[in-house]
Amino acid sequence: MTRTASAIVLGCKNLDNDISISGVILNQVAGIRHEKIIRESIEKDTGIPVIGAIPRFKVMDYLPSRHLGLITPGEFVKANDSIEVIRKVVSEYVDFERLIQIAKSAELIEFDLPEEKSKSDGKGLKLGYFNDKIFSFYYPENLEAFEDSGVELVSISSIADSRLPEIDGLYIGGGFPESNIEELINNRSLMIDVKEKANAGLPVYAECGGLIYLSESIEYKGKTFPMADVFPLRIKMETEPQGHGYMNVTVDKHNPYFESGTEIKGHEFHYSHVTENKSNIETCLSVQRGKGILNGRDGIIYKNVFASYLHIHSLGCPQWIEGMNNVMKKNKLL
Repeated sequence: MTRTASAIVLGCKNLDNDISISGVILNQVAGIRHEKIIRESIEKDTGIPVIGAIPRFKVMDYLPSRHLGLITPGEFVKANDSIEVIRKVVSEYVDFERLIQIAKSAELIEFDLPEEKSKSDGKGLKLGYFNDKIFSFYYPENLEAFEDSGVELVSISSIADSRLPEIDGLYIGGGFPESNIEELINNRSLMIDVKEKANAGLPVYAECGGLIYLSESIEYKGKTFPMADVFPLRIKMETEPQGHGYMNVTVDKHNPYFESGTEIKGHEFHYSHVTENKSNIETCLSVQRGKGILNGRDGIIYKNVFASYLHIHSLGCPQWIEGMNNVMKKNKLL
């Protein structure tokens, strides 16, 4: 790409007059001549300064990726080395003083937060959550929201811990069970313990990767691997996304966590899908936008267990924190 770059910048500049583009950083630059052509073209055609030009890396294994994006640091042993190399390169080729000046000149953005609701009282409750290289997708704000309500978070490894600790509830977020499947299934004792605790009424909330973990099995690259078998669902990993984008759902059946009629917005991004629901297990979410689990439905429920492909954010759905805490308190009193 040469002068086409200035056409892209000019198009972005004119697309929305409410947005001020104050600088451009070039990436994957092939050399000095390449940079010179693009820099001069952008600055002449658009009037916007180029404040950085990052060269194309000769070795492209600094940021390895896979089907859902970058490989997470927990799985990439050279992560710290890669970050240091990239830091040095970017520091050398980007004018950070200019970048900071631009950032400081930006106007404040006015926005309305959701109506403040009374924080759920979670004092005395312990919420365990899978936290390792397999299960790593959590919005930090979700975990912070539980802590703000008084809940104590307990980190659990799906690989190394053979049993659940003393907890009042379990949160299994998104992750990559399929990419570390051998390590996951080798810890069979934890899967058995999770199933036993779920059958006994332990509150469990699972998203995407957590749904896979609670299923009967997952088929990956032609092989079938047993999961925790809390739900009689068989899941298969595909090579193309099965659900990707924003979701709008409505709670239309009784469940432990959300009141009927609650509208929830979130997103889904999964390469897996349910191939068999052997007992037509109950779902409590009607999907207006998105794919969900099956036939326009999501949110499978069993006792105090809830699992879905839907990822939600605590600010967008404050009822979730309150519902989770209430279920944990009720179960603790039994």
